[in-house]
Amino acid sequence: MKNVNFNRISYFVAVVDAGTITGAAKALNISKAVVSKQILTLEEELGTALLHRNTRHMHPTDAGLRFYEQAKAALNQAEEAYAEVQSGKAIPEGHFRITAPVDYGTLHLAPLLAKFVQGNAGVTIDLHLSDDRLDPVEHHFDLGFRVGWPSDSSNQMRKVGTFEEWVVASPGLAQSVTEPNHLTGQSFVTNAALKNATTWQFSKGSEVQDITVTSSFKLNASPAISRAIAAGACFSVLPDFLVYDDIAAGRLVRLLPEWSLRAGGIYAMTPPTKHKPLAIRAIIEVIASYHQVGMRQTSG
Repeated sequence: MKNVNFNRISYFVAVVDAGTITGAAKALNISKAVVSKQILTLEEELGTALLHRNTRHMHPTDAGLRFYEQAKAALNQAEEAYAEVQSGKAIPEGHFRITAPVDYGTLHLAPLLAKFVQGNAGVTIDLHLSDDRLDPVEHHFDLGFRVGWPSDSSNQMRKVGTFEEWVVASPGLAQSVTEPNHLTGQSFVTNAALKNATTWQFSKGSEVQDITVTSSFKLNASPAISRAIAAGACFSVLPDFLVYDDIAAGRLVRLLPEWSLRAGGIYAMTPPTKHKPLAIRAIIEVIASYHQVGMRQTSG
């Protein structure tokens, strides 16, 4: 039998149920563009139109209605089978591949997952740390974590935490920087992924300052940036969760704490399937709870 893409079938059923691409995308928690593309591909594979389209509503063709009725029944049967199997085992189990950025994964995710595996004997995990934005579907991951400001994705995403960007420096620089514009004359160490000239927008109440700085030293790993800052009279802008320990130990200080930079998010990303394995759902809840309590209190 030819390989069948069941995601496309579930997308089609969702469109008929909702009556619109927009409604289906909202129900599936994915973008409208992804749903539309997958429906067109399904029609091409079947060699027939499945939907009558207009600007306000969609309804199935005769062929589409027959396909919908059989597909809906098959999906319902699959859900019942899933629920029946799941009800027989209330503990997480299985082997899972997870990806995350190197710094976040090293400092926070790896210890949490180690504890999770220790407490769930039926679960094994391969954690792949990379600063490349690896797509879970393309690279066969069950779960991925993103830190920052994610672009549109066909995967399902849940925001599990937030972070702030902090200006940090060696203690010797603290006295000479009391306003954002004082940074322009200082040595700036940054991540190699950023442009040579970087503009940061600082805000304090209604006051806003845009400061552009040019890096004097670039590295491709944040822990190395922290060490470089601590060793010299220079500064950087890093996520707060990467510098808690260095600040607590006195190796770094936070500059301009009364000024704010934009906040970012920490996201759990899973392939666009309706049901997630129990272990994946449990891991996401563990990470979300960790961030709710606050990394500052639970790290280190």
